[in-house]
Amino acid sequence: MNTDKLINKFKKKILNINISTKIAFASCFLFLVGISTETLSSEKINFQIDSKSLISNLLEEDLKIQTVTANGFGISIESASQNAAENALTQVVGSFIDSETLIKKGTEIKEGVISKTKLIKKDIKNYSQGSIKYFEILNIQENGPIFNITARVDVRIEDFRSYIKELASDTKEIDSGLFASIKTDEENIENKLDLLGKLLDPLIKAEVTKISIGEAQRLNNLSAFNCKYIYDRKRISCPKGNKYSREGAYDMSPKGSIVIPITFNLDKDFKNNSMNILQNISNQKTSSLLENNKSPFNFKNFDPNNDYVISLFNSANNVLTSYLISDAREYNSERIKNKLREFIPVNATQYCSNYLPKIKLSLLDKSKQSIWEKKFQNCYGRELTYKDSQVKVELFYVSPDQNNGFIEPIYQNLYSFLKMSYGKFADYVIFEQSPLLLIIEPEENFLNTISEIKVEYVTN
Repeated sequence: MNTDKLINKFKKKILNINISTKIAFASCFLFLVGISTETLSSEKINFQIDSKSLISNLLEEDLKIQTVTANGFGISIESASQNAAENALTQVVGSFIDSETLIKKGTEIKEGVISKTKLIKKDIKNYSQGSIKYFEILNIQENGPIFNITARVDVRIEDFRSYIKELASDTKEIDSGLFASIKTDEENIENKLDLLGKLLDPLIKAEVTKISIGEAQRLNNLSAFNCKYIYDRKRISCPKGNKYSREGAYDMSPKGSIVIPITFNLDKDFKNNSMNILQNISNQKTSSLLENNKSPFNFKNFDPNNDYVISLFNSANNVLTSYLISDAREYNSERIKNKLREFIPVNATQYCSNYLPKIKLSLLDKSKQSIWEKKFQNCYGRELTYKDSQVKVELFYVSPDQNNGFIEPIYQNLYSFLKMSYGKFADYVIFEQSPLLLIIEPEENFLNTISEIKVEYVTN
């Protein structure tokens, strides 16, 4: 017998029997074919290989078939058969679609199931296409004009699963303008950060800070910045909340030391420009009068993980004007990761030694030559005093609050945190000024050689 005819005959024999019977029948068939002749011809070998492949495919397909027994009714056997097939498929759907999706996409799934059963017109044992592989009417009952049937339905699970999941999915056209608006918002925030960087960079580098040196005084006759020397306590005392309580110069000679008042002032044009920039890049603005032991108003919707608040402090009236820049912190952090744009060191005091310049103090002789010099950097109050064989120096900073003195000193940089007696209040504050009392006590043999002092900013 021709091998192709034999294979086709075999397919017909095992097509509609259950899987266990198929396995047993297939094994016997291959065994019988393998021993039916004494000589193994090339045709027989090929037939054996093809038969094994065929049986393997049939069994693999059968493992993906789910058999369901379902009832259906209708005014004809055909309509009752379609209803039974519909009920069978509906049972199968529940095995791989969750109840929430069944409720949400119920109409689409029901219509899809009905479309799969339209081909059920009679008792056909095998379907070559579609999700229903096999349909057989097992029982028919006629009740007046209504037919009730019981049917066996074999469902191709993978085909039906893919079909239903496609129905259960959802699509929605999105207005391209939404994506454009997101991109615009991102660019706006990035532009705000760039403008903030242009504002902060010269401030942090002290390029817009002017140094004003006042008249020198003997320590025992001190009156600058409303401070005075208290003999019985042997120290300077400066106003703090209308009381003399901020103290320094503990070990300096009252008659052998001189005090030079120095003020670090913010350039007025830069201050006005800063206000304009912050006004334009901020989302909200608020102003508060700072009072001792009283927290001023702040932004209720401020998110410290995503937003920046940059403030300007007016030393004359103790008013703090704050600007909220939403999402800028989050985007600035991303700049560190992707390195596509320059990171803005908004928290300069965190990296004081890296970003903030130093103050260079030089003592000059009559020919304006430097005979002594030292660099100071006051990160959180460090390096405020110095002594060697020629001179003793102390940098004693005074409150930037001209009237009450309850705001803690900010040292030499005008971009710093604002701290009151009860703790830190604001992190990123632009100050108008920072007063300093420079106290110098030269050694006797060095005293007559000093003619001038020079104070300047130097980069690290």
